[in-house]
Amino acid sequence: MLSAALGLALGLFIGSWNAAPGLLDSSLLGIAGGSVVGFAYTMAVFPSGYPIPFPTSTWGGLSVLLTALQAVGFASNSFTIWEDEILLFFLGTFAFVSLTASLRQKAPEDRALGSFQSSFFMVLTRIASLSRLCREEQMPYCRSTYYSSATSSTSASWQLFIPYTLSMVLPSLIKGYLQGTCSYAGSAILWIGVVLRMGLLASAIYWTLDAADNNDWLNINKDTLLFAKTSLAQLTLGIAFVAGTTYYVWATPCISIELPPQENGTVDPGEAATTKPKSMNVLGYGNMHGSRYLLLITNWVLAIILLQKPMGGGSIGILTLQILALLEIIDSNDLSRSAIGPVTLGMLGNFHFFKTGHQATLSSIQWESAFIALKTIRYPWSPFLVVLNTFGAQIITAVAAPLVVLWKQPPRKKGLLGDVAMAVATYILYFAVINLATT
Repeated sequence: MLSAALGLALGLFIGSWNAAPGLLDSSLLGIAGGSVVGFAYTMAVFPSGYPIPFPTSTWGGLSVLLTALQAVGFASNSFTIWEDEILLFFLGTFAFVSLTASLRQKAPEDRALGSFQSSFFMVLTRIASLSRLCREEQMPYCRSTYYSSATSSTSASWQLFIPYTLSMVLPSLIKGYLQGTCSYAGSAILWIGVVLRMGLLASAIYWTLDAADNNDWLNINKDTLLFAKTSLAQLTLGIAFVAGTTYYVWATPCISIELPPQENGTVDPGEAATTKPKSMNVLGYGNMHGSRYLLLITNWVLAIILLQKPMGGGSIGILTLQILALLEIIDSNDLSRSAIGPVTLGMLGNFHFFKTGHQATLSSIQWESAFIALKTIRYPWSPFLVVLNTFGAQIITAVAAPLVVLWKQPPRKKGLLGDVAMAVATYILYFAVINLATT
């Protein structure tokens, strides 16, 4: 900070003395130059306090290797156009390594939990790979399954069963993960058991009405059908963002209190009313931060599933389950401070970017998503809907980055906020390396 301030002062002085570069440009140059000089001076004077962050474990090495290989792959055009298949291989590699590591755990509970979740993660990855939108360079070795045909931009009729299946299965599976830590209590019961399920059902009804509109299944006026669709979409987005955010801010912890059973014998009612229990069990206390933060992620999941076509909504549902499986793998292998969690989240976001019907081409942008909740283009809402449709998977994994550290961690753990910052920084660093390789 001191070096940046000195650089700012120097830049202002130069800018006032010489008007050629401009005062603003001189100030920015002074701040940047002062920061670089200050950092170099700190590294030179205190080298032992800032060691070079080389990986010191197998998981750290795997994190660096997966990131570096993906970045280097952009140097080849063949690797670039097959990025989705490369990410599939990388995620499968992570699942295999985590399965091997879980089988070597000493505790039977950790061994069983880690092995099952690693296998589940691998199966989900293979299922998600069935959703595919091919780019021109991949022909004839690729077959698109995202739309009803290679030349169509509408979903196949059979794909409508996907959002209805999600509305029944996804909340129940999320509930199962929370029940593993006795955290399906308090605010989680209403939001996940009722609101999330109803929101996913509303999303399924929306895409049914959209298919009926495209295929003329119903003898209903087009304007009436359009009003019903947009109203239902606006209601769902309102539940996700307005009601969901408010509910998360004011939500009580997902814990419950269990009192010990009464001892044998007769107790006077007046005495029982004034006698405090000697002990009580707080169920869900060990995952209090993680279970509550999960409510925020479900808000984004609900909104982004609505903004994806049925096949893309299924991919987002699989992504949600993969994130939960990843959290259990991290917990069973004690990897909350490792870089592998945020790096895997980054790969999941990029992988499901392709599985939601997108490619690294402008022609794959689904512009029609701007009209899911609107009848006409309205700024800034229409671009906002397109961004959520395009980068929905990356947004969900970005929101989930702190959960890598918060999941199943003691509420009073020292340095928890610093660990969260480190996980978020690692996630950002992964994308920074990828972006550097593509510029």
